[in-house]
Amino acid sequence: MRTVFFRLLCIAVLLVPAVAHAQWPRGAGKGYVQLGLGTAGATEGFDVDRNLGQLGSSDNPEEFSEIAFYAYAEYGLSEQWTFIASTFGKNMEAENRTNSFSTSGLSDLTVNLRYSLPQMGSVVISPQFGVKLPTGYDANAAPPLGSGDLDIMGSLQVGVSFYPAPAYAGLSLGYKQRGGIPQDELYGHLEAGVFADPSVLLRARLDFIESTTNDADGFTILNQVPEQGYVTAGPGLSVILAENWHAHLDARWTVAGRTTAQITSVIAGVAYVW
Repeated sequence: MRTVFFRLLCIAVLLVPAVAHAQWPRGAGKGYVQLGLGTAGATEGFDVDRNLGQLGSSDNPEEFSEIAFYAYAEYGLSEQWTFIASTFGKNMEAENRTNSFSTSGLSDLTVNLRYSLPQMGSVVISPQFGVKLPTGYDANAAPPLGSGDLDIMGSLQVGVSFYPAPAYAGLSLGYKQRGGIPQDELYGHLEAGVFADPSVLLRARLDFIESTTNDADGFTILNQVPEQGYVTAGPGLSVILAENWHAHLDARWTVAGRTTAQITSVIAGVAYVW
């Protein structure tokens, strides 16, 4: 039974959107590919003092919407090393009282290597290092697909199994060295999940990002943001459809922030594992 649960647990931590962090190793020669579609929108945002209000200004309010296709993949290079890659294709639209703007294309490509230390009882610790690479888009487009510069990141991730209870928890904390206009950032997440059934996983997740400087005097969704801070949270549902096929559905809300939009998003996807 314990072996079965840990197998389900390894599946569970991957049944999440492409931005997720899985602590458990994939295993040599084993892989995972996930494709999905998400939608997001915002009419309000958090200012430099973390107060919630209308995006833009009172005399020229802004609105934002986005449809994104994402791809996420993992491959076990060895029993402890896992290669990870992800990217987004986006169609973003923004408008104010005088103009409307639209940008479509492939966003950044993120590549990571994760090393999972030998499991210590029910705890797994995994340092992860990676880079975010621009894919040739115009960083000056409004709204922008990305910063157009190389980012370097590293994080420490911890996963805990609560066996014999069919539940787990995870957390991570990392640092991102931003290229170009954006300032460096701290980032991390908390997550927890419980199996309501051997094939149904209920999840909750919180993510945060916070720039290491606090000098911004304003922001607009039409341009790159040099500083930002936000906390997003929401529930998720994951289902094991068959031996090799999985599905997930997630909702996210920006519950707090600084110089960022208050975004509501829904993400759905399917995955194949071998």
